Amino acid sequence: SVNRFWFSCMLPLVFLSPKLLLEDDNQRVCFSLACAPPSSDLLVASYRPKADYSSGDAAAPSQAYLSQTPTQSGAGKLGQHTVIRRTGNASFAEGSTCHSNVSEVRMCKSAIVPCGNDEHLFAYGDESHRGVLTWRLPSLGVHSGLIPHRQPILDLRYAGSRAGGGYLGCLSDDKLQVYRVDR
Repeated sequence: SVNRFWFSCMLPLVFLSPKLLLEDDNQRVCFSLACAPPSSDLLVASYRPKADYSSGDAAAPSQAYLSQTPTQSGAGKLGQHTVIRRTGNASFAEGSTCHSNVSEVRMCKSAIVPCGNDEHLFAYGDESHRGVLTWRLPSLGVHSGLIPHRQPILDLRYAGSRAGGGYLGCLSDDKLQVYRVDR
């Protein structure tokens, strides 16, 4: 059955122990992690400021499951994206950092896009821009902004092609854009 197949594929993952990538500075919450295919030697972690709920209220919105909660689109909060590189078998180190506007409630939509010659771009759905911004990796130097939408980006995916290149797609409430990526 399909469930048995899924379980047998996932079985090796069950026995892997989790690895702490970075020490927690208690000022930010990691809410997304983009990985470079086919390995995970190059990662980009996305963070938003940790909410201060010292008054004893319930769980902070940034820690609660609210990714599907509709909100009015706005500028969002200033968040950061940090390059993380594998430095050993189970060791990682932080690299360059850049800032962008992140949603206070939705999960960040991002992808690492291979561009050939061992070069990559980090693509991210920016909350205030309402479009996809791209940065060169590993420096996180701004590369370009794609055509903005009228609504926030709800999903962003990269799919590679066996023939080379691939496609970057982004979705909002009213638009689907698909870009061809040549290598």
